[in-house]
Amino acid sequence: MTRTKIALALALLMVLAFGLRGLGAVQVFSSDGQVNLAPADSAYHARSALFSFVNFPSLLTVDRYMAYPDGAEVPNPPLADLVLAGVARLFGDDEATFERV
Repeated sequence: MTRTKIALALALLMVLAFGLRGLGAVQVFSSDGQVNLAPADSAYHARSALFSFVNFPSLLTVDRYMAYPDGAEVPNPPLADLVLAGVARLFGDDEATFERV
């Protein structure tokens, strides 16, 4: 395979993964404009992305809210949260922009 074909295949795979990730959007975004995050994984990723948004391009590597009082290393891979923060930064720098994105 040539590099171009590999790059196109990876881009297609990323678009497919993004589409599959968005299948549950109906349960998250209600008709009255509220965002309903599940109490575990999605809410934590939103918190991590907000940290990266406010402190762009820093990552939340040690979380003081985990394993109180000393904190713990964040076990999640940061790419999705950092991409969300970066896209939100393209549109603005206030928390309302982050919430819309």
